[in-house]
Amino acid sequence: MLNRRMRGLNTLLRVRRDAEEARAREMALAQMAVDEARRRRTGIRTSQQAALDGAGQLLQSPALDASDARAYYQYERHLARSLDECDADICALEDELERKRHLLAEAATDRKMIEKLRERRLQEWAQHVRKMEQRAADETAQIRAQLQRGTGGPQDDGSETR
Repeated sequence: MLNRRMRGLNTLLRVRRDAEEARAREMALAQMAVDEARRRRTGIRTSQQAALDGAGQLLQSPALDASDARAYYQYERHLARSLDECDADICALEDELERKRHLLAEAATDRKMIEKLRERRLQEWAQHVRKMEQRAADETAQIRAQLQRGTGGPQDDGSETR
């Protein structure tokens, strides 16, 4: 019966480990998405700074073309809007990452609970086996003692008494 319980616990433990690994993979993918969004934000920020620098240089040049300056500033505003959108995406992705981190922690807790239960069952089984071995040793000692008492006397040597 304990063997059947152990098989059930082993199966449940394997399922919980698989679930934890799946949660870990999901969290890793979410982390990669956050990292990619941060890289995209850095690229947008770099482009925005380059556009501002270009507009500043254009304004300092003697051949000032207002349409070029307007285009630089429109491009910079577009990049600012993109930066805001990217920040919102990063916040959403970080919230999702935190949710997945929480799910991973729950999966790890579930796995540890099953591992502790399994260990407890193994300890119970080992204690049961020790008790059975002790009973067998006690019975053997008892039978040996009975045999020694029975064969140790002069009447039990196989000859009849007078």
